[in-house]
Amino acid sequence: MARPKGSKNKARTVKASVDYVAVIAEKAAKKEKIESEVATLTANLDDLKTQLKAKKAELKAATKELAKAENKKAAAEAKAAEEAKKGEAEDVLKKLLASGMTAEEILATVYKGNIIKNLIMDCQSYTKYRPNETTGGIFVSWRRKEELPTGA
Repeated sequence: MARPKGSKNKARTVKASVDYVAVIAEKAAKKEKIESEVATLTANLDDLKTQLKAKKAELKAATKELAKAENKKAAAEAKAAEEAKKGEAEDVLKKLLASGMTAEEILATVYKGNIIKNLIMDCQSYTKYRPNETTGGIFVSWRRKEELPTGA
């Protein structure tokens, strides 16, 4: 027969009887406490979600109002600038008329100025979109054809 291992002189402990009813009651109380905390946190979370939703709606409304106000301000500034340009143009026109220029001469000067401005803008846009090319000799002369150099 096999010999048992270990000391035969070891102290024997008497197992105390466990009160399972008390352990179960303690664990149940702990579970109920945690469940009540979870319910409280869930209620707080729902309340915070509704508050967040309301604040987001307020933010959206405030953003729309701000955008409208900025658009109105920009429109008012543009209108004021347009009025200033109009007043300045009227002043220049009055000065030119007072200096003795006729209406036809003024219109011709303005027309030439607009054509030159448009040509300059065309050249700038041409070089902007084709930066590696030259303008290709786009130059304008207001001299009469007889005054142009030969070969042109």
